[in-house]
Amino acid sequence: MYYSAKVVFNKAGAEARIVDATTTGDQYYSPEVHACAFLDEKYPQEAPHSIYAYYARAFTVPLLKQFYQQLIKQHAIDAIVVVDGGSDSLMVGDESGLGDPIEDTVSITAIAELPDLIEKIHLV
Repeated sequence: MYYSAKVVFNKAGAEARIVDATTTGDQYYSPEVHACAFLDEKYPQEAPHSIYAYYARAFTVPLLKQFYQQLIKQHAIDAIVVVDGGSDSLMVGDESGLGDPIEDTVSITAIAELPDLIEKIHLV
């Protein structure tokens, strides 16, 4: 997790933070920080870029729905695109840390329950 990043959502143990290229994260795995650094380099006129990051397994459908509603209101969002990394295609289903199917289901269900969106697109 990115402990130097600002907390933007924190309920019932589910927490989301806003991350940018200057955020301190794990030196081996900080995809959001790296994505922000790439965007800052590629599109410097629009820098700094930021990404919301959260530990998906901490969220239930109601909590994720609340977080999405917060973002929709804050940013006037009218569409959400859910994209799966596809790593579960490399698994057999008996791994001790398997979480993708649960995380995918929570994400899709939370978005399906958002009535305010004009378009709902699911790429899983």
